[in-house]
Amino acid sequence: MDLSQFAKALESIDIHALNKRIAGDECHFLESDINQFTPVDTGNLKSRNNVIPEADGSILITNDADYAQEVEYGHRKANGGFVEGQFFVKKGIDQWQRGFSERYINELNRELKSKGIG
Repeated sequence: MDLSQFAKALESIDIHALNKRIAGDECHFLESDINQFTPVDTGNLKSRNNVIPEADGSILITNDADYAQEVEYGHRKANGGFVEGQFFVKKGIDQWQRGFSERYINELNRELKSKGIG
């Protein structure tokens, strides 16, 4: 493959569509990693974690439990004390990011191979 063929093959990749597909695939990994760090008493908080691929290729993380933010960031108690945050979402994102680069590169390589590159 000469350089012009290589350039044409690269141009044929719809990187936006690829990123959207990867974001959809990554939601499973991200939700699993967040769930791993979500503290469990009744299971309500964990069951309300939701990771959704957005149309623009981004990922939305939600939890509609009314106390989710207090558990994540901490909160003041009625007696003036403070309950430290658990940072379960942050910890899950941090763990997910450690594996994301390798998964992204693998997916990009598959796409390149399908175009005759690599």
